[in-house]
Amino acid sequence: MPWLGWAVRLPFRVLALLVADIEGEAHVLFACWLVLPRTMGIRQVHGLLTSMCGDAVGKLVQSMLSRITLPAAAAASVDSAAAPFRDKPGLYTVLKAAGVMPTMGTAKGVVLSQLDIGAKIHVLEVVHNEAERRVRARLEQPEGWISLLNMDTGARWAVHEADPAARAAAAQAAALPKQAGDIFANAAAAGCNPAALFQPPARGAPAAEVSSEEAWEAMALLESQLARADDSSEDAASRQAAG
Repeated sequence: MPWLGWAVRLPFRVLALLVADIEGEAHVLFACWLVLPRTMGIRQVHGLLTSMCGDAVGKLVQSMLSRITLPAAAAASVDSAAAPFRDKPGLYTVLKAAGVMPTMGTAKGVVLSQLDIGAKIHVLEVVHNEAERRVRARLEQPEGWISLLNMDTGARWAVHEADPAARAAAAQAAALPKQAGDIFANAAAAGCNPAALFQPPARGAPAAEVSSEEAWEAMALLESQLARADDSSEDAASRQAAG
């Protein structure tokens, strides 16, 4: 029965002809529906896509931004934490005995007074003395200059309250007995190594070189301490600590 197969295929062939004839017109009608001012179907399509995909796209963008910004922020925090603190005016805590001089330079200077460990001082000006490799500070009270840092050895006389290491260093300095702390601090300021007193002698070890500025500063501080020790106007405990 060949006519049966032809009857089955006939509807599909007619439908194919109709679809082929109206396909172009359907495209034109759809484009008009999208852009005509009356219909503006593109707005409906945009709203539908936004409601369906907005959350997913937003999460994707947020995830990409977090991957970019979080490592950058972490790197910036690490860099800021690793960066050394730079001295600036403000409140400082004295870590070891420091001599106050009338001039910014230390060469051939005289000590007007002495700052003890734990004293709070207000610094008005900070100068990096490259010639003597010292960071010098001008004080409000007592008036004069002290050394904050030896740029070559890293020895420090005072720390800023904003320095992250200030609390630990100040606590460590305060833990030492006052007289022992003064002795060890002054020895270190003069370029000596107090820890060597408790170590066996090393054979053939070269002596550490001390600059003329360090020697002058240490001698001026020693003269100030000797003058305090001989001053009968001070009490016995202060004279003993100064000597």
